[in-house]
Amino acid sequence: MNIEENSELSKLTLVMPTYGRQKHVIRNIAYWSNTGVVLIVLDASPIPIKSERLKSFGKNIIYIHDTSHYNERVFNSFSKIKSKYTQLICDDEFYPISAAISVIKDLEKNDDVMSCIGICLGFEVDKKSKKIFSKRTYKRLIENYNYTMISDPIERVENYLINYEPFLMYSMIRTEIWKKAFELPFKFLKKQKDKKNKFNFFSSDEIQINMYLAFAGKSKIIRELYWLRSFGEHLTVREMYKNHEPEPKFTFQDWWN
Repeated sequence: MNIEENSELSKLTLVMPTYGRQKHVIRNIAYWSNTGVVLIVLDASPIPIKSERLKSFGKNIIYIHDTSHYNERVFNSFSKIKSKYTQLICDDEFYPISAAISVIKDLEKNDDVMSCIGICLGFEVDKKSKKIFSKRTYKRLIENYNYTMISDPIERVENYLINYEPFLMYSMIRTEIWKKAFELPFKFLKKQKDKKNKFNFFSSDEIQINMYLAFAGKSKIIRELYWLRSFGEHLTVREMYKNHEPEPKFTFQDWWN
């Protein structure tokens, strides 16, 4: 990686909350180690990764073992973020470095754009055949998805929710906006803490953050593969909870419309 690429990447901080998947964490740390990006790992696993293991990676990795609530961990990371742009990353996902640079350059050229991301592609590894299979994810992003580029904020939110895809919270966002968006669920958590009848629903954090971001500014999708999303390595959140809670009768998009 050359000096110019590292200089561009130094404008980005990745925030990675994780729990109980330290093999994925190590894999992701190894991927980003010694690049210009700052990777903040927020690990709530019962036992932290050994410090001797972490010493082998670059100084751009900030590992924090913190067993507090997800929203509290993310909020506590704010003081560590000094870069111009911030992005959420899952422990089992990858952002191609060349695409990250493309998005940074696009945001640098367009001050009126709040966030940017590229096309998403899922992948699954078949260990028996030693093959990798791809799966198109958030298919509408491949099409001409311009709902988040509408100038009027109210019209933009309306069109985004009618054509809902939860990609905004994973996009690369100007840091001051990112912090405001991800502070919302933390504030909501604090308000709910002492209440007897707590109000909550599946994916409430996601919807709060995405609605705020849709209102806060324009978000652009570039025609470049940006987001590699792993499938099949573990149960999804919905799969983990579907035996404990009934499946919703409607999707959020159906309810909204």
